[in-house]
Amino acid sequence: MQKIDALKKKLQTLRINVSNEELNILVSYGQEIEKQPKEMVNPSLSLSLKRLGTLFYSKEIDITTVSEFVSQMQKKRGKISVKEIDYVFQEIIDNKTDINTFFKLSEILRIIDAYLVKKAKVARVSYEIHNENKKVEEFANEANQFLQDAVKKWKDGKELTIYEKCAIGKRHEFDVRNADILKEQAENDLDQENSKIVTRHKNEHFGLFIDESQNIPVFWTFELLYHYYLFTHL
Repeated sequence: MQKIDALKKKLQTLRINVSNEELNILVSYGQEIEKQPKEMVNPSLSLSLKRLGTLFYSKEIDITTVSEFVSQMQKKRGKISVKEIDYVFQEIIDNKTDINTFFKLSEILRIIDAYLVKKAKVARVSYEIHNENKKVEEFANEANQFLQDAVKKWKDGKELTIYEKCAIGKRHEFDVRNADILKEQAENDLDQENSKIVTRHKNEHFGLFIDESQNIPVFWTFELLYHYYLFTHL
């Protein structure tokens, strides 16, 4: 449910409006017709169109039109499932589309094509969200491993880099009694500490300072400095 909500919010920012029901169909559409044997799909396609004709147009669709519809779906619209076609047809029956009430196969195909365009957009956005979540998960795993390695070094009495110290400090934030005071101190000291780094860089050959032991960072952020102060009070 959270994934669906995140997807819907992302779609809204892109001005792709879908109802909850439609979005559920779009992401759980069933097997697409191009992936199924024609002898299994074609009768279902025929029945769907005949049902639409009876309920919406109050007429019986002739066999030639049914055959043309099935052919068009198989040749050019294989990315849709029977489940989705039934959904789109129900939207037509419920007067939720802008289709002409006079039967015309091209109009029905237009509505299906509009759905397929939306489906492609939703699939693209869903894929992007999946990749973003995967990157976040990978980063979290790497950060956790970095922390675990740092804690082991700390317990073994080995020298820690500034970033390892900050990672441990962040982990033990709620174990430090004066954390609020240290947070305020970090906020007050931030500009001064960064000025020190700038000065050291200027004094180095070619204006570049490389701290091989990483006892200071490239530059301080508020969070980094705060977490370092936390570490020094453990």
